[in-house]
Amino acid sequence: MGSKIIWIGLVALALVLSGCAQAEQKQQAVAGPQQGYDLHVDAKHWLKDKRETVHHWCKPTKEKLFECLLFDSDAANANIVGTEVIVENGVWETFDDEEKGRWHDHKTEIVEAEATLPGMPEAEAQKWVEALMQTHGRVIYFWNYPRDAYPIGRPFMDSDH
Repeated sequence: MGSKIIWIGLVALALVLSGCAQAEQKQQAVAGPQQGYDLHVDAKHWLKDKRETVHHWCKPTKEKLFECLLFDSDAANANIVGTEVIVENGVWETFDDEEKGRWHDHKTEIVEAEATLPGMPEAEAQKWVEALMQTHGRVIYFWNYPRDAYPIGRPFMDSDH
Protein backbone atom coordinates (compact mmCIF):
# COMPACT_ATOMS: atom_id res chain seq x y z
CA MET A 1 0.00 0.00 0.00
CA GLY A 2 2.82 2.43 0.92
CA SER A 3 4.64 1.80 -2.37
CA LYS A 4 1.38 2.42 -4.25
CA ILE A 5 1.05 5.86 -2.58
CA ILE A 6 4.66 6.67 -3.41
CA TRP A 7 4.05 5.61 -7.02
CA ILE A 8 0.92 7.80 -7.29
CA GLY A 9 2.85 10.70 -5.75
CA LEU A 10 5.68 10.32 -8.27
CA VAL A 11 3.23 10.20 -11.19
CA ALA A 12 1.46 13.33 -9.86
CA LEU A 13 4.80 15.12 -9.47
CA ALA A 14 5.81 14.16 -13.02
CA LEU A 15 2.51 15.53 -14.35
CA VAL A 16 2.93 18.81 -12.46
CA LEU A 17 6.52 19.23 -13.66
CA SER A 18 5.48 18.39 -17.22
CA GLY A 19 2.73 21.01 -17.06
CA CYS A 20 5.18 23.61 -15.74
CA ALA A 21 7.61 22.85 -18.56
CA GLN A 22 4.84 23.16 -21.15
CA ALA A 23 3.68 26.47 -19.65
CA GLU A 24 7.26 27.77 -19.76
CA GLN A 25 7.61 26.71 -23.40
CA LYS A 26 4.34 28.47 -24.27
CA GLN A 27 5.51 31.61 -22.48
CA GLN A 28 8.78 31.59 -24.44
CA ALA A 29 6.93 31.09 -27.71
CA VAL A 30 4.61 34.07 -27.20
CA ALA A 31 5.47 36.84 -29.62
CA GLY A 32 5.85 40.28 -28.15
CA PRO A 33 7.75 43.53 -28.55
CA GLN A 34 10.65 42.18 -26.47
CA GLN A 35 11.59 39.70 -29.18
CA GLY A 36 14.14 40.47 -31.85
CA TYR A 37 16.57 42.65 -29.89
CA ASP A 38 19.43 40.55 -31.22
CA LEU A 39 21.97 43.06 -32.50
CA HIS A 40 24.37 43.64 -29.60
CA VAL A 41 26.56 46.75 -29.64
CA ASP A 42 28.75 48.01 -26.80
CA ALA A 43 29.78 51.66 -27.01
CA LYS A 44 31.26 54.23 -24.65
CA HIS A 45 28.85 57.11 -24.09
CA TRP A 46 29.15 60.33 -22.12
CA LEU A 47 26.55 60.26 -19.36
CA LYS A 48 26.54 63.90 -18.36
CA ASP A 49 29.86 63.96 -16.48
CA LYS A 50 31.31 60.46 -16.98
CA ARG A 51 32.08 58.11 -19.86
CA GLU A 52 30.53 54.65 -19.47
CA THR A 53 30.09 51.58 -21.64
CA VAL A 54 26.47 51.34 -22.67
CA HIS A 55 25.17 47.96 -23.79
CA HIS A 56 22.80 48.29 -26.76
CA TRP A 57 20.38 45.56 -27.81
CA CYS A 58 18.80 46.58 -31.11
CA LYS A 59 16.24 45.43 -33.66
CA PRO A 60 14.69 46.79 -36.84
CA THR A 61 11.13 47.95 -36.16
CA LYS A 62 10.25 49.25 -39.62
CA GLU A 63 11.96 50.23 -42.85
CA LYS A 64 14.93 52.54 -42.24
CA LEU A 65 14.41 52.48 -38.45
CA PHE A 66 16.17 50.56 -35.66
CA GLU A 67 15.36 50.80 -31.98
CA CYS A 68 17.78 49.88 -29.20
CA LEU A 69 17.32 49.20 -25.51
CA LEU A 70 20.29 50.51 -23.55
CA PHE A 71 21.48 48.65 -20.46
CA ASP A 72 24.09 49.31 -17.77
CA SER A 73 25.60 45.82 -18.28
CA ASP A 74 25.04 42.57 -20.15
CA ALA A 75 24.02 40.71 -16.99
CA ALA A 76 20.58 39.09 -16.74
CA ASN A 77 19.62 41.62 -14.06
CA ALA A 78 20.87 44.68 -15.99
CA ASN A 79 18.94 47.92 -15.73
CA ILE A 80 17.45 49.64 -18.77
CA VAL A 81 19.03 53.09 -18.72
CA GLY A 82 17.76 54.48 -22.00
CA THR A 83 16.80 53.97 -25.62
CA GLU A 84 18.36 54.82 -28.95
CA VAL A 85 16.50 55.29 -32.20
CA ILE A 86 18.56 54.88 -35.37
CA VAL A 87 17.55 56.13 -38.82
CA GLU A 88 19.26 55.98 -42.19
CA ASN A 89 20.97 59.17 -43.33
CA GLY A 90 18.28 59.75 -45.96
CA VAL A 91 15.61 59.93 -43.27
CA TRP A 92 17.75 62.23 -41.09
CA GLU A 93 18.25 64.57 -44.06
CA THR A 94 14.47 65.20 -44.15
CA PHE A 95 14.53 66.64 -40.59
CA ASP A 96 14.63 70.37 -39.94
CA ASP A 97 17.85 71.86 -38.55
CA GLU A 98 16.59 71.94 -34.96
CA GLU A 99 15.70 68.25 -35.08
CA LYS A 100 18.98 67.33 -36.81
CA GLY A 101 20.81 68.85 -33.82
CA ARG A 102 19.30 66.18 -31.53
CA TRP A 103 20.95 63.34 -33.47
CA HIS A 104 24.54 62.12 -33.71
CA ASP A 105 26.24 60.88 -36.86
CA HIS A 106 27.33 57.26 -36.50
CA LYS A 107 30.11 57.82 -39.05
CA THR A 108 32.08 59.55 -36.27
CA GLU A 109 30.27 58.18 -33.21
CA ILE A 110 31.15 54.53 -33.90
CA VAL A 111 34.86 55.37 -33.91
CA GLU A 112 34.77 57.84 -30.99
CA ALA A 113 32.64 55.51 -28.86
CA GLU A 114 34.95 52.57 -29.57
CA ALA A 115 31.89 50.54 -30.55
CA THR A 116 32.15 46.75 -30.67
CA LEU A 117 29.75 43.96 -31.57
CA PRO A 118 30.50 41.32 -28.91
CA GLY A 119 30.30 37.70 -29.97
CA MET A 120 29.80 38.48 -33.65
CA PRO A 121 32.24 37.03 -36.22
CA GLU A 122 34.54 39.77 -37.54
CA ALA A 123 33.35 39.62 -41.17
CA GLU A 124 29.70 39.96 -40.13
CA ALA A 125 30.54 42.72 -37.64
CA GLN A 126 32.35 44.67 -40.37
CA LYS A 127 29.21 44.56 -42.56
CA TRP A 128 27.12 45.90 -39.67
CA VAL A 129 29.64 48.65 -38.94
CA GLU A 130 29.62 49.74 -42.60
CA ALA A 131 25.79 49.85 -42.57
CA LEU A 132 25.64 51.70 -39.24
CA MET A 133 28.11 54.31 -40.52
CA GLN A 134 25.30 55.40 -42.88
CA THR A 135 22.94 56.23 -40.00
CA HIS A 136 22.19 58.77 -37.29
CA GLY A 137 21.10 58.00 -33.73
CA ARG A 138 19.17 59.80 -31.01
CA VAL A 139 19.61 58.64 -27.41
CA ILE A 140 17.34 59.32 -24.46
CA TYR A 141 18.62 58.34 -21.01
CA PHE A 142 16.26 57.62 -18.13
CA TRP A 143 18.97 58.06 -15.50
CA ASN A 144 22.59 58.94 -14.95
CA TYR A 145 24.08 55.63 -13.84
CA PRO A 146 26.34 54.75 -12.07
CA ARG A 147 26.32 58.15 -10.37
CA ASP A 148 22.66 57.76 -9.35
CA ALA A 149 21.54 54.50 -7.72
CA TYR A 150 17.99 54.99 -9.06
CA PRO A 151 16.46 56.72 -12.08
CA ILE A 152 15.97 60.09 -10.42
CA GLY A 153 15.87 63.47 -12.14
CA ARG A 154 14.71 64.29 -15.61
CA PRO A 155 15.41 62.06 -18.60
CA PHE A 156 18.03 63.62 -20.88
CA MET A 157 19.23 63.28 -24.45
CA ASP A 158 22.81 62.65 -25.41
CA SER A 159 22.75 65.99 -27.24
CA ASP A 160 22.10 67.74 -23.88
CA HIS A 161 25.69 67.54 -22.65
